[in-house]
Amino acid sequence: DGRAVAAQPGPALAHDGDGEPAASGPSGLWYSLVLRLPAAIDAAVLGELRAALRAAARGVEWDESPARVAQTQAEGSARLDHLLHVQLVDARGATSAEELRRWLAAAREAAAEYGGELLAGDPAAVAQAARALHDFCSSVDVAIGLNVAASGTGFPGTKLRGLMEASGFRPQADGTWLLSDEDGTALCTLTDGEGTGIDPQVLKANAVRAVSLQVDVPRTPGTLAQFERAVTIARNLAQALQGRVVDDSGRVLDEASIGRIRTQLTAMVKAMRARGIEPGDAIARRVFG
Repeated sequence: DGRAVAAQPGPALAHDGDGEPAASGPSGLWYSLVLRLPAAIDAAVLGELRAALRAAARGVEWDESPARVAQTQAEGSARLDHLLHVQLVDARGATSAEELRRWLAAAREAAAEYGGELLAGDPAAVAQAARALHDFCSSVDVAIGLNVAASGTGFPGTKLRGLMEASGFRPQADGTWLLSDEDGTALCTLTDGEGTGIDPQVLKANAVRAVSLQVDVPRTPGTLAQFERAVTIARNLAQALQGRVVDDSGRVLDEASIGRIRTQLTAMVKAMRARGIEPGDAIARRVFG
């Protein structure tokens, strides 16, 4: 691996289907390499090579910006450099240096079959950055929960259902009630106090002792605003049902307690943004799933 290439992507990047720059994101997310191929390589053959390289990796993005290709062709080069970026971190964890070495060996063999070569930097260095990114992501991969507990025998099921639906929640196949945006992205989930689903049919005849609202911090767009929305919904439910907003230990969440959660949440979002991750955006979906 003595032939070094920059570990970070260049300024001109292709875009994927979400409109996201193909290799944008925090340090440690991508391993950038140069695939040097004959300039006259057939498009179908190039497609076969791309498929071979992609098959053994978590994700491979290609920088094929027209400006880069045009400049290389104008120089009359018989070989064309393709910048590609291998994804190193996702919901399964971080790619190890050994995994990268195995992928590089297979990728170099595949490139050689088409008369090309692969230029790459030290996999150990990028694997270390990937591990650091994964460790950070693990520290913010949490859900903020608010519970509404009954003061008496339980919440009347039919009244509870009406309030949940009025707040925008809709039942899912597993019994979870989901509050989503117009694109179907989850903003908040609601379950019973044990974290299990609430069957709409059961609500017709049964009372519910407690419900739990959760906002997934890294996967929810506008996490801070959705937390405030969840607080409002929880308080409205408590007032309408004569219940209490409590934490997982049953302690009442007063304004001071909510304020402390808000402060912690704000700090997590700030830390994510400092690393180039916005909760719920395309990069967050890549990293957290």
